Amino acid sequence: MVFASFEPSVCVAVNWKQPNFAVFFASNCGLESSTGLDNANTPDRSTTDARCRSLDAAITFATANNLLGVMVVASLLARVPSLMAAVKDSGVLVAAFGSKDQTSLLTSSIPPIVDGAISSTVDAVLQDGILSYIDHASRTVV
Repeated sequence: MVFASFEPSVCVAVNWKQPNFAVFFASNCGLESSTGLDNANTPDRSTTDARCRSLDAAITFATANNLLGVMVVASLLARVPSLMAAVKDSGVLVAAFGSKDQTSLLTSSIPPIVDGAISSTVDAVLQDGILSYIDHASRTVV
């Protein structure tokens, strides 16, 4: 079981209340939400909270709160692959979410390990409600 939320305070509460399951902070990184959900009663933090708009702020938040990683929209990671290395260099995992077409771009050609470095690929992919981890040793989706 893995927990993930776009709401920073939910991530902190879940991580604090239970130490056994992984918690990811999910972020659209300033991109328009792909969920299509709109609730007039809920404040839209994606425009006011830096943690929801900036990957750097999301990484800092995840690190400061001992979260396992950040979950980022796959289309952004496909457009800017160097972001994956930036996340990994901070010591947290990077997971991708999005449409099957978007996530397959990140997992279809997992690069070989070069000098032990595996920073140019995601660590996990969320597809159809299932988080699949990447086995970097065999370069396959588990």
